[in-house]
Amino acid sequence: MIPKNKKAQLGEQLTVFAFLFLLVVIGIGIAGGVYIFFGSGYDSRQVEADILNHKVRNCLSENILDDNFKDNFYEICKLNKQSMEVSKNLIKICVTSGNCIEEGSPFFSTGGDFVICDVEAAKRNNAFQKCSHSTFTKEGKELQIITTSNQQIRRTIA
Repeated sequence: MIPKNKKAQLGEQLTVFAFLFLLVVIGIGIAGGVYIFFGSGYDSRQVEADILNHKVRNCLSENILDDNFKDNFYEICKLNKQSMEVSKNLIKICVTSGNCIEEGSPFFSTGGDFVICDVEAAKRNNAFQKCSHSTFTKEGKELQIITTSNQQIRRTIA
């Protein structure tokens, strides 16, 4: 005996494929959204080191280099000292024509290890801090500025 609703059964079987296709599309959308949200962080350390170097260079070119400048560096250059320490930014200013990284007594330094800025392998390795160098002449003195950034940006969920 032939069922009376043969056309209705065929229509129900076709909607299963549409339903499965819709589930696959939704699953891919959810997986893509989770990957984008929880994926790798943003690495802006090199840009941050370059911007800090530019700010320090502008500050040095506009101010007189004396002991008052060294003592009040953060206030004169309008940099937040606590923010610089938390984000692991380092600054070193040398008045020399030699290698600023190896110099023992710089004009101004926030401490830290600047030797890694000279190592070629560290420049390609993302685990190390990123460095920015600049050199300019002021009042007949050659000033070298080295700034670093090691701030790792991570997305946190509150």
